[in-house]
Amino acid sequence: MVSTDGSTTHELVRDLQNGRLYACTSLKEDATILDVGTGDGQWAIDVAKAMPRARVCGIDVRQVTAAPSSPSNVIFETVNVMEGFPFNTGTFDLVHSRLLCGGITDWRQYLSNLWRITRKGGSVECIEVELALLGQSAGRTLSDCVARWNALVPDYLNNLGLDSHCAQSLDSRLRELPFEEVKHEAIEVQLSTDSLALTFLKDVIDWLESDTPVEGCRDSLEIRNVRQAAHDLRACLGSAADVLSMKWHFCSATK
Repeated sequence: MVSTDGSTTHELVRDLQNGRLYACTSLKEDATILDVGTGDGQWAIDVAKAMPRARVCGIDVRQVTAAPSSPSNVIFETVNVMEGFPFNTGTFDLVHSRLLCGGITDWRQYLSNLWRITRKGGSVECIEVELALLGQSAGRTLSDCVARWNALVPDYLNNLGLDSHCAQSLDSRLRELPFEEVKHEAIEVQLSTDSLALTFLKDVIDWLESDTPVEGCRDSLEIRNVRQAAHDLRACLGSAADVLSMKWHFCSATK
């Protein structure tokens, strides 16, 4: 998973969904809900608070410690989903997945597992973002930084065994599975100064500059180049960020 500030990401995605926690409109009050890649657990906690009769489970490859104030109807488990899901077929009414571009190595297998653990009539909701930046800059320095970022970061992720185009492929991959209905919405979000979207991008830059994603990469030159591209982009953003945007993809599928 791309490591970002959980509260920033949660607030940004909720804003993009007009304040909603999920797209499903037919979720029953006592639903069983799974949050994959739960991070700090904020989404799972908010859903559990909003639906006190529901049973909510958040899973992540890293251990999540629930705050003492967390509602009693939410639990957290440590699960590496690329090693499989420890749930029976047809367990959940809603499966929620968000920003796993930095953790999933086989998206077809992953989405197939989401389909399997969802009940008939239940929903899968996936949210991913394209890390390549959109927009034209009037300044050559920023243009060069963006071009370098867009050229290096996708290849770097692919060389880590990840899928730099997972966001763009979500819709088509979900349609390959026997879902009854699949809906897709792409939203281009401006990176205006001091916006949540800009804060999110800076979190991604922090992640690329850290040691977290390099475990699967043995090319020290590639690592240095990507870190330099991330560093240069951060230095160039400033007040010029409002000419750039990122595209978010929201997919929901009914089984």
